[in-house]
Amino acid sequence: MDWAKVLVDAYRLGCRDVQFIGGEPTYNTSLVQYISTARKLGYTFIEVFTNLTLISEALANQFRKHEINIATSFYSPSKEVHDAVTGVKGSFDRTVGGIRRVLDMKIPLRVGIISMGTNQNGTRDCIEFLTGMGVDRNKIGVDHTRPVGRGGSLVKLERVEETVCGQCWKGKLAVSWDGACYPCIFSREVMLGRFTGSNLGEILHSAQLKQFRKKIFDHSAAVASATAAQDLFAELLAIFSGPTTPNSMQA
Repeated sequence: MDWAKVLVDAYRLGCRDVQFIGGEPTYNTSLVQYISTARKLGYTFIEVFTNLTLISEALANQFRKHEINIATSFYSPSKEVHDAVTGVKGSFDRTVGGIRRVLDMKIPLRVGIISMGTNQNGTRDCIEFLTGMGVDRNKIGVDHTRPVGRGGSLVKLERVEETVCGQCWKGKLAVSWDGACYPCIFSREVMLGRFTGSNLGEILHSAQLKQFRKKIFDHSAAVASATAAQDLFAELLAIFSGPTTPNSMQA
């Protein structure tokens, strides 16, 4: 893939945010070149989603130079548990070292804690460990395992509405390593077409993508409505099942 062409075509269509993800994007020796291209084109937000195991000082300097945002995943403050999840011995030490380097260089960082069977009871410990390192608590999120990539061996795919996070109707598009285009990185079972050099516009305005976005929007709206109704019911239940003292009745 000539990612420069992807960046140019997307920018022409109005895209201003780009995320380089993978696999592992830092394996690509042209990553800095693509970042530089995106910045020169005028992208206002550029993020690299990396496991941070390959973040050298030279690469970190390039990230800072181009004002890049970094995102990473974290699984456990336990070295043994973290390495068991990644399947790579020593990944905990390299990831933690990468986090420290990014923080020391004042590069914006957000961290996603992925909850799964091996670490599902350690979310609070993860947050305490990360904030203790200096990660902004507001930049730490928690997500569950999704049936995509290696997650497909851990979680069964039910419906695409349950696979995605519910935000992909907001103008997102993913371009894979081979040019295949999907509504987002979590919806790879919905193939929209293949990038051939300058055809992102056709894919972006396709009926298939519009239908997908409408389905996800409708599902997200229904979930939000149901959640609001549950919250209201819980609030009313708390009021009417509370103490019936004169003060509380008056309140």
